[in-house]
Amino acid sequence: MSINKFLIILAAVVASILLILFGLRGQSVMLDRLNPTIPVKPYYTVVETDGKQLNNTQWEYKLIGYDDKGEKNTFIMIASKSLRKGAYLEVYAKGLNGKGWTEVTPAGIPEKAQKNLSFLIALESNNTR
Repeated sequence: MSINKFLIILAAVVASILLILFGLRGQSVMLDRLNPTIPVKPYYTVVETDGKQLNNTQWEYKLIGYDDKGEKNTFIMIASKSLRKGAYLEVYAKGLNGKGWTEVTPAGIPEKAQKNLSFLIALESNNTR
């Protein structure tokens, strides 16, 4: 096999892998966890619901968060305890996969994320009336 033919096949394989990785973004928590093309980013959120208790030491939360630019992301996070409703969190997420979290004060949230969270909280409170 000539070197040109080998390079064409190699380029096609690499392009196929990249297409698959980018095409599968946001399809499932497990795929996002394994996909090296998705960066881990901090998002800011408010706990508004009780988590789904998976066992004695794990609770699952589906959260909506905003990054420092105000861009929205929905992700699933597993916590080792039940989280307090109304708690403001900084969650490190990789696509749909929430990785780690820290409770923060509203003053510690970037302005654009805080603006979107305030809108989200107001919307939620109107829906529960």
